[in-house]
Amino acid sequence: MVRVRVKYVTGVLREHHDKILEALQLLERVLSSPSPDPDDVLKLVQFAQRFVDACHHGVE
Repeated sequence: MVRVRVKYVTGVLREHHDKILEALQLLERVLSSPSPDPDDVLKLVQFAQRFVDACHHGVE
């Protein structure tokens, strides 16, 4: 059986949450601008799809 250090895992998850919140704040700024750049929106959505689903949920 693999031993998992809970303190390490929770630290990583906290760091992930911080990065996700930063990306959401950035998305909010982009979307509240008078003319949001579609490329910026796409990049942030792709971040959510890739980072959150693959990396973050993989650690959970």
